[in-house]
Amino acid sequence: MNLCILDSSDRLQSLSLEDRRARHILEVLKKEKGDRFRAGSPDGLVGWASLESITDAQLVLRFVAEGPAPPLRPVHVLLGTVRPIQAARIVKELTILGVGSIMFFPTELGEKSYTQSNFYRQKEYYAHARDGAEQAGNPRIPHISLVWSLKKALDQIRITGAPNDSQVQTPRSPRTTPCLLALLGRASARPELCAIPTLRPPH
Repeated sequence: MNLCILDSSDRLQSLSLEDRRARHILEVLKKEKGDRFRAGSPDGLVGWASLESITDAQLVLRFVAEGPAPPLRPVHVLLGTVRPIQAARIVKELTILGVGSIMFFPTELGEKSYTQSNFYRQKEYYAHARDGAEQAGNPRIPHISLVWSLKKALDQIRITGAPNDSQVQTPRSPRTTPCLLALLGRASARPELCAIPTLRPPH
């Protein structure tokens, strides 16, 4: 954990001693009352948290923000649904890389039961994205969703634009468009579905 992501940007907040972040602060970082460590908030602020007090039930922290974290990269990944344990690793690694969004979709040749797992239905992928953000040192987390076909994923981007734009870097040039990356896999979809017209650069 290179950055402790807190629950909010409030100046004073607490963590239960049962919370994995509290255990990490005490058992791994070996912090004591008065010590400080790098921290961030879900709205994209980064700074320092100081350990104000330790009780039998909780840690009390004081968060002082220094400024906004770097924006996410304008890279949006479309990924055919895979086994949840594999998807968890992918989400973590893509978050470390700083992509703007990840959209999962079931494929014609993929295993349909994957979409019924808690990873997709209960949005457990956000816990793995948080792990990646803590390792990357940036509290910004990509928007992650499950859509029901590659076509719907592409239509969503064409109609509404890439999700999570408020957290994503604005292209420097008006001719620069966000990068869209589709990961289909050899056994995920028919070859003709791999052609994505939105990847063509603007004229």
